[in-house]
Amino acid sequence: LTSLIVLFLGLVNFHQAIAKNTSSGLRFPSERLVFHQESRGLSFLLKNNDENAYLVQADIAVPDESTGLNVKKENAIPFIITPPLYRLEAKSEYSWQIKKIDNLKKLPQDRESVFFILLKAIPPKGTKNTVNFKKMDGNLTLSKVLHYKFYYRPETIKNLKIANVKDKLKFTVSEGKLIVDNQSPLYLTLGKLAVGQHQIDNMQLFKLIPPFGQQSYPLPKGNYANAIVKWRLLNEFMLEIPEQTQKL
Repeated sequence: LTSLIVLFLGLVNFHQAIAKNTSSGLRFPSERLVFHQESRGLSFLLKNNDENAYLVQADIAVPDESTGLNVKKENAIPFIITPPLYRLEAKSEYSWQIKKIDNLKKLPQDRESVFFILLKAIPPKGTKNTVNFKKMDGNLTLSKVLHYKFYYRPETIKNLKIANVKDKLKFTVSEGKLIVDNQSPLYLTLGKLAVGQHQIDNMQLFKLIPPFGQQSYPLPKGNYANAIVKWRLLNEFMLEIPEQTQKL
């Protein structure tokens, strides 16, 4: 039961982070973080508006694109985050640094790569304001687990904006699923998606649409021939761009 609660609350918190909010008073920046090929490092700010201090453990992971969940792959991550452990005082803020530790040319040079910033914020004992459950040393420790994405972008697509690729999504229906084909070199995130009268659940929208790849969303049984797909992409500031449509 505890593991199911962990998964459910983790998913809820993940989607909140995409929408630029995290639970309680811990807040990420409201813009898309991009690590450019020529960059020496990338910083991001976390604000603590709570009355409590938190011991924050920082790490980097890569996503399972089929589910949107973070999957740690030590050998596949050419970045580190510093400091790995920091005490974030109440009503304060702090900037973490992301630095490259390997040759970034090992990453694809014709498209973006995506990574997750993972911050586990452990509050003082007795704090009731919690998001996630974690077993440590046989005791139940309460902590917030916050997720935020950053993207590596090679020189070849340095200046490309999401608005430049908004027409690069194509939609089809196959075997009870809506298939989204991304014909751009950028990872894309949907703020809203509907097929006919069916609105795709927000919990499905945390799944990234990979560059030059596909993402799928389950549909209820029905006839979707000639149905209209409506969607809104999120731009660099996590805001929805104007609605677009396509007839199936």
